[in-house]
Amino acid sequence: MAEPKELALRYPQSCPFCSIAAAYRYAAAASPSPAAKQPQRQDETRAGQDMTAAAAAASNSLLASIPSSPSAIDPAKVSPAAYVVLSAPRVLAFLDIMPMTRGHLLVTTRRHRRKVEELVGGGGSIKGEDGDENGEEGEGECKGEVGDDEDEDEEGEEGRDIGFWLPLLAKTVATVIGVPDYNIVQNNGIRAAQVVPHVHFHIIPRPASLPALQNKSWTMFGRGAREDLDDDEAAALAARMRDALRVEVEALARRKGRRGRGRL
Repeated sequence: MAEPKELALRYPQSCPFCSIAAAYRYAAAASPSPAAKQPQRQDETRAGQDMTAAAAAASNSLLASIPSSPSAIDPAKVSPAAYVVLSAPRVLAFLDIMPMTRGHLLVTTRRHRRKVEELVGGGGSIKGEDGDENGEEGEGECKGEVGDDEDEDEEGEEGRDIGFWLPLLAKTVATVIGVPDYNIVQNNGIRAAQVVPHVHFHIIPRPASLPALQNKSWTMFGRGAREDLDDDEAAALAARMRDALRVEVEALARRKGRRGRGRL
């Protein structure tokens, strides 16, 4: 693991992830088409069309979480540079600036949560719509410490959104890097090797050049050399990950659409 002093030189802010969240806001998708808003008709053909339109609207909402415009992906908006792959209402993903291996990705919350126990969990569905629920109102700002009754996500969607995006991002990393094995690690507290005090998950590819860890479950994921991220390579790598993530989201939307039509 990198030494705390070494990280402090690169992350001088009190919370660098809050700075990234503030700089890379969620861009809400366009409003659903009138067809998507229409109530389902009795006619099965019309109902199928309405469901397809609704699935398309949901897909567009999720795709809006994957930044594409030059301003939305500009790495120079923060210092050190950030190479953003996901900018969702409650979740962000960007390349680690001191990767253990190529493709080392961080997945974090927009709101400032120090440990995973502070995540607001619960059920529901990702809405990604305009208004208070999409996280546009101040969620990019560092809120500092979270008390028992303040800064709550009443819908309980923060933890669920992490659970939604993490598998998609893991598959994205594996696809782009071409390495099927990876670690997903989340540290809580300084004794547990957490350096940045903002809850985050590491997705770390394990290429064939690294030793296999079977029968060595005690081995810590973070032992090994970490090098500075190369800016040119990082920009190209983040772009490939965004493209691959779009493919995963579109495929997910198609699967959900087919299952929905099968229930008619």
